[in-house]
Amino acid sequence: MTLATTAHGGRDACVLFPGRLVYTIAIGLPLLGIFFLVLHFAKPRPLGILRPEPLRIVRADNVAQVGAFYRSIRYRWPPRGIVPAVALTRLPRGLGSLAVHRKKALFLRMILPMVLAADNALAQQRGFLLETYALAPQPRQGSGRYRTLRTIEHAYGLHGNPWSPAVRRRLLRRVDVVPVSLALAQAAKESGWGTSYFARRGNDLFGMWTYEAEHGLPPRSLADPTHYVRRFHDLESSIVHYMEAINTRPAFRRFRRLRAHLRAEHQPLSARILVAGLARYSQQGEAYVSAIRAVLFSLDARLRRVRLSLVPLHALADIEAARRPALLPGLATLTRPAVALERETTVPFFAHRLTLPRTHTPGGLPPD
Repeated sequence: MTLATTAHGGRDACVLFPGRLVYTIAIGLPLLGIFFLVLHFAKPRPLGILRPEPLRIVRADNVAQVGAFYRSIRYRWPPRGIVPAVALTRLPRGLGSLAVHRKKALFLRMILPMVLAADNALAQQRGFLLETYALAPQPRQGSGRYRTLRTIEHAYGLHGNPWSPAVRRRLLRRVDVVPVSLALAQAAKESGWGTSYFARRGNDLFGMWTYEAEHGLPPRSLADPTHYVRRFHDLESSIVHYMEAINTRPAFRRFRRLRAHLRAEHQPLSARILVAGLARYSQQGEAYVSAIRAVLFSLDARLRRVRLSLVPLHALADIEAARRPALLPGLATLTRPAVALERETTVPFFAHRLTLPRTHTPGGLPPD
């Protein structure tokens, strides 16, 4: 009896084991396929691949704090070429109460370092591509340089042999900088010089849309919105998203072609030429292009004659002392409002946070 039961149990086990195996394969293979599809199509953020030196984030509550800090490090508008590597997480309170010229000057100073940081990342990526494509022989598959090349290719929405002329041409067309004055002009136009509802509440400097309610704010004029205005964690994220959109979305293909043409002709990347490729940025079309050109007219006059360079905060005093040793011998010990270093962040460019002390200065900013 015992032997019969054991044999019967063994036969059941033999039958049960193949059934479980088939069941596992039937369920597991589709799940494994979905995993690899997600892994294949999930691409890294383009500007997060190669990174420049991080900016220091200054946390400030109001325009008086920001203005006092900028004066302490002698950061004015227009800059004299040296731009401090500092940035804000969000726009400070009181920007709309300033006189027009002070509001514009402060807004541009706040946004400029972040735009330069993003452009530096793009320039670094482009330099890597040009250097890699110039190598002979080509880097072998599996090497670090080859893997980075494929990562950049996928991040910018391209697939195929990175050495093929078509992929190479399209990749170099996408991986390039956006003129600083153009980014500043669009940020000023889309955010009302930092005073719009979406800039203040959602950190959206460029009026970017989304169709996902959880990622945006509803347009205030629509009771039943068909789209939303993007909401970002900080100002840097808004600038990163803008740069990525310009360099990857089909709507801005003409912009990228104009930029590639200027490169091929060894011409500077003129913002007033390239803005012609952004008619589809707004529903206003060519009227929008004309409006951006009007802002560019004043910006270009101030920026085109200087070479802008991001400089770490600790190096500003030494640079100023070298510039004017006879006039300001004490600049080597330049003082500024006390700041407290916070934890590191994980956003693409900014690694350190600084918090300014609270100030009770009434009114807006005094003259620079």
